[in-house]
Amino acid sequence: QVKEVAQLAAVLGRRFPQALLAAVSQLGAEALGTALDQLVEAEVLFQSSLPPAASYEFKHGMVQETAYGSLLKSTRQRHHREIAETLAADFPETAASEPELLAHHYSEAGLAEAAVPYWQRAGHRAAERWASAESVGHVERGLELLETLPDSAQRAEQEMPLLLDLVGGLRILDRYDAALAALDRAQAVAENYQRIE
Repeated sequence: QVKEVAQLAAVLGRRFPQALLAAVSQLGAEALGTALDQLVEAEVLFQSSLPPAASYEFKHGMVQETAYGSLLKSTRQRHHREIAETLAADFPETAASEPELLAHHYSEAGLAEAAVPYWQRAGHRAAERWASAESVGHVERGLELLETLPDSAQRAEQEMPLLLDLVGGLRILDRYDAALAALDRAQAVAENYQRIE
């Protein structure tokens, strides 16, 4: 049980709230609390604040990576999907304030179509904070995922706004050659979209 809790926690990330772990765990509150206490006692996790608002952090990144890597890929993907769906349904404040978190979990779950809108939202939120490099990174991640999807009108409808966001972010970063390349790509997508229609 303790091992499974550590593995699930590793999928959540280096730092995670107990409430989210409890929401995605199959264990009851008492069993989960006991397992977390044991992980704290073993100095695998640090606890900050008290339950139910407690949050935890892996003492070492390598411990988290080891626990994460010990899961089968299919199990990891299932956990990522459950975490993303739980965040979207039960943690709307987190979904709104940290869309990159949902984007990450949907991406790692192999659900590109669900991830892309969250990468776009994450890009917008970063741009609002004038974090242009971060914004461009989020948008590029969304575009990478779109490339894994088949050509379709729906894909083009998602790709165009992302490309325009990318152009804006690259211009702010004085990366004009890359911005022009993104504009060329947007034109190609628009022409292809007309052909698909």
